[in-house]
Amino acid sequence: MKDIKDLNDFSVINIFNDEECVEIINSVDGNSDKLEVSDSYGGVEISAYEIPITKLDYDVFKLIRDKVSCLTSLTLAQSFIIKYNSDLLSYMPAHYDFTTVSVIINLNTNFNDGGTHFPLLKHTHKAQDYNNGDALVFKADKLSSIHEALSVTSGTRYVINLKFDEKRNFFNFVWNFIKLSLSFSYNKIKYKI
Repeated sequence: MKDIKDLNDFSVINIFNDEECVEIINSVDGNSDKLEVSDSYGGVEISAYEIPITKLDYDVFKLIRDKVSCLTSLTLAQSFIIKYNSDLLSYMPAHYDFTTVSVIINLNTNFNDGGTHFPLLKHTHKAQDYNNGDALVFKADKLSSIHEALSVTSGTRYVINLKFDEKRNFFNFVWNFIKLSLSFSYNKIKYKI
């Protein structure tokens, strides 16, 4: 398989089959006491109910780790699963990932609405248009990569979030900080915060 850093922006690839997706979802639900809204992956204001893959059952963690390790030569900076539904948090506001490449793996498609929306590009990626286990791969180091998780109106959406990065230097840190500030400014305008 081609290194994901070399794929076209907004490529869709398959990572998990249906059985593996069910196994991962069952592990998330079996460890639901470990789901939390936290600032571990950015800030509470851009968080949802998340669980690091390291807190899943060992066999499921190993399955994800083994599948992910062959995707790219980039460093895996973050890996977690988000559970969206109307009883928990149904969406995530627009944000910027601070990474080189981001991967959003939809583990299921049996929910209504939802999706990943890129407001500056006026583009929405809907999981229901693809298969369970399909992943959206995008270059997350561009301002246009600001994205949001749209509200799930019924059912539950399970997503694995992977963020890959190159080694950072001070210039990259400052540039990403500026882009993050722009992301928050966009949210203030959009949501009139």
